[in-house]
Amino acid sequence: MADLGSFGALASVPLAALLGHLTIAQLVTVEILTGLANVVLLAASAANLKALVGTSRLDRANSAMEQVMWSRQSVGPPIGGALVSLVGPVLTVAVDAVSFLGSAIVMTRLRSPEPQPVAPARTHLLADLGAGFVHLWRSPLLRALYVNGITFGCGLGIAIALESYYALDVLGLAPWQLGLTLGLMCAGGLLGSGWRHASSSASDAGGCSS
Repeated sequence: MADLGSFGALASVPLAALLGHLTIAQLVTVEILTGLANVVLLAASAANLKALVGTSRLDRANSAMEQVMWSRQSVGPPIGGALVSLVGPVLTVAVDAVSFLGSAIVMTRLRSPEPQPVAPARTHLLADLGAGFVHLWRSPLLRALYVNGITFGCGLGIAIALESYYALDVLGLAPWQLGLTLGLMCAGGLLGSGWRHASSSASDAGGCSS
């Protein structure tokens, strides 16, 4: 459902451009909707992973998912920048929308036995949110991860909002050059995730041999 939501939001951009009604407000709305859909997708993927691969292969599967995420971040911007330079931004967004539709179709073929959720007691939403945050803050590990995520996300959001304007309008870079630069910025994450995946595979092999 998350990928279908992203497909619908992104597909509205070339449709509105074709009809001559594309606005900044729509682009901002599309960005918000696709961001929310991505949050839902990441949460659902993490929750379903254990049922899909089993406990024994969970660490290796997590490292593989992280490697795929960094691969997407490294390869996606150069491809997107090249497409913008070749066919323009509107068709590039259309291609992006179709990619989400393809992802949604592929994920419908996944079949994993998920345990039936236990019906929770009826509580107030704000009380549940408060209890969850208190539990998170009392755990040193979860608190550190939370603060790190907020700090990194805010800093990255501020940088991304400024770097495209500065690179394209001030420095005069072509879209493909900006995309290549953004992809290279993620090379460290890709190398790190590859090292983690290799370490997980080696640990699994060592455990099997012993």
